[in-house]
Amino acid sequence: DWSLEFIRMACSKQYMRRSMIRGNAPPRGSVLRDPEMVRSIGRVAEYYMADPQRAFAAQAALTTQFVDLWATTLQRLQGEKAEPIAPPDASDKRFADAAE
Repeated sequence: DWSLEFIRMACSKQYMRRSMIRGNAPPRGSVLRDPEMVRSIGRVAEYYMADPQRAFAAQAALTTQFVDLWATTLQRLQGEKAEPIAPPDASDKRFADAAE
């Protein structure tokens, strides 16, 4: 199936490396070099890990959102119409172009 082949290609090390060289993607781990970002991520982790049920609920919600996003992406890759998972705010002019 071409859509699975596309996903494999997009996730390949060679594609990621080319993206980083061309400046299309930040190098891996770049966020973790910022001490303030590490502290912020740590505080968020502490908040969720203090309550295992809250952590589980957050992980379940995140997983559901990723699955929905992937399903919608695959629908579009196969030429089907799919409603956006996170529709843009109508007042946000960055999304004014109706390119499809």
